[in-house]
Amino acid sequence: MRSRIGGRALLHTAGVAKVIMAFAPESAQDAAIAECGFERYTPTTITSAADLAREWALIRNKGWAVDDREHEDWINCIAVPIFDARGDAVAGLSATAVRAITSLETLQTHLPTILETRDAISLELGWRPTPSTVRS
Repeated sequence: MRSRIGGRALLHTAGVAKVIMAFAPESAQDAAIAECGFERYTPTTITSAADLAREWALIRNKGWAVDDREHEDWINCIAVPIFDARGDAVAGLSATAVRAITSLETLQTHLPTILETRDAISLELGWRPTPSTVRS
């Protein structure tokens, strides 16, 4: 896996980047899209501003994101936002797997535990759940 702690996540391919941006203010989303190069890495890479905006809307609706082989075709992940006391998504939490070992569908069966972990961390940061931030 090419990603490393402290490394840059690509806005249009990484589950954590997508989930944080999905909950960001519209002005931040617009600025991010303007800077995104939309380079294609795999057949599932998002390659347009319109497609990324649609993806963010879907993520906001369901409350979590996926990376379905979007940067590395052997990796998939699910990601959730971590919220602070203001209700802002300030970080992300993801579960990542090698596709040959764990499918995206199997990885998604762990979503309840990942959401519980998101809640525990967010509550420690002062977050108070609202209907717009709690999804499953």
